[in-house]
Amino acid sequence: MISIDDIKKNIEKEMELFNQEFDKALESDNEILKLVNQHVKGMKGKQIRPTMTILAAKLCNPINQSTLHAAVALELLHTASLVHDDVVDNSDMRRGKAAVHSIFDNRISILTGDYLLSQALNIATLPNDIEIIKIITNLGKELSEGELMQIKNAQTLSTDENRYIEVIRKKTARLFAACMRCGGLSVKADNKKMQLLDEFGEKYGIIFQIRDDIFDFISTSSKIGKPVGNDIHEGKFTLPLIYAYTHASATEQNEIKKIYQNKDFSDENVKKVVDFAIGKGGIEYAEKRIIDFKIQAEKILENFEDNEAKKALENLLNYSIQRKY
Repeated sequence: MISIDDIKKNIEKEMELFNQEFDKALESDNEILKLVNQHVKGMKGKQIRPTMTILAAKLCNPINQSTLHAAVALELLHTASLVHDDVVDNSDMRRGKAAVHSIFDNRISILTGDYLLSQALNIATLPNDIEIIKIITNLGKELSEGELMQIKNAQTLSTDENRYIEVIRKKTARLFAACMRCGGLSVKADNKKMQLLDEFGEKYGIIFQIRDDIFDFISTSSKIGKPVGNDIHEGKFTLPLIYAYTHASATEQNEIKKIYQNKDFSDENVKKVVDFAIGKGGIEYAEKRIIDFKIQAEKILENFEDNEAKKALENLLNYSIQRKY
């Protein structure tokens, strides 16, 4: 299986420049921020989003300083959203490490998230491209809308697959789409290419989130950075469970609904929900939907000339299908 490090080999120099710019963006004279930002720098993860921004640019033209600034701004916005999300979800782990709020406190976490968001907008102005600024400012709105939609779906026990796709489109996929589009914008790609880049990023993001949601039911790896069954504990209906629920008997549905309505997420009940989703074919269905979106994403890439960046994006797509965490 190809690794994310293999995919990034062709852009090692560009990623090194990105990391320098990202670290620079986290510099501060504030003593608390110094400590928090040092912790944030240790939680960089696989850096798929800046990788996509750089590859999108290289798919069209050589990268430039605007590409790096766009990649940094987007990664800062993403990091801000994670810091805030961990407070909202009361999640103590992020990428296999302690979440910011579990080391410091909720006040510092929220303020740090606000700082990172402000810095993202500040960096976004450096390319001096109003379209990049518009994308990044609108993205913050969509991420918030997606999270609020997810909360509403949990409150109403929504089992509508279309609503689920719309949630993950806003809370996850639009960020990947923004990375691709901003990469193209930074090197002056034409409008047709930019639309294709946006569409590819969105399909990729949907795949990425469905894969994450599958992990919540079947992964035994500590590398996913959150407890298995975490989504269930938070009252979320994700695709494997949505499919299982809509293909269950009324008696089975009532049993699952009772657990969620009573918020009775004991270890025993979480296991019951996991076994229910698996037993009803929820994992197989989610895997099928991943392949559907993968085929759509592959067709989009066919519109671009063959080069190393295109090959890397194809590999990244395959990686997203096969990844184990």
